[in-house]
Amino acid sequence: MDQSTQSVSLIIVAWRRGAARLVDFVLGYTLWIVPTGLIAYQIFMPVTDKTFNLYLGVFLVLLLAGIPVAFILESVWYRLRGPTPGKRLFALSVVNTKGRLLTSQEYNARLLRLYCRGLLFGIPFLSQLGKLVQACCIVNRGITTYDENRYQVLIHTPTVLQIIVWVCLFTGVPIAIQILNITAAMAGY
Repeated sequence: MDQSTQSVSLIIVAWRRGAARLVDFVLGYTLWIVPTGLIAYQIFMPVTDKTFNLYLGVFLVLLLAGIPVAFILESVWYRLRGPTPGKRLFALSVVNTKGRLLTSQEYNARLLRLYCRGLLFGIPFLSQLGKLVQACCIVNRGITTYDENRYQVLIHTPTVLQIIVWVCLFTGVPIAIQILNITAAMAGY
């Protein structure tokens, strides 16, 4: 494989890994952050008289509790079901140096490194910066800083159904968001 073909394939790997993480984030957001945000809203609503303070309180609750809960949810999911829904959708799996799926202890250690090095503790903006750095590591070296010398991500050939879902996700969702934006703008929101 020549250098340019290898670079393109590594960019595709980075894209698939990022998209898988995004799917997992959206599922985690739906399962945990939305209900918790609503509960925090109900707790802070009577205590504060300003909307900004209300949203700040809800944001702090979600930020401080978000990472530990996300860590626990993903760890429990892995123990019960194996690879996360995002990894399954994008035909990825994480294995140890022997080529076997990770044990619970190995997965938790990798997840901790991921949250520290890859997502920079989920802090807004820094998290995006961390993802960009890790994507550059994949493109330049073929591996992230939180996986090096311990784990590897196997890239499987996607099924036709997975490719159809990818196309729907990455074309249909942005179109739906634009339709909602236009509708809200026309309604005066």
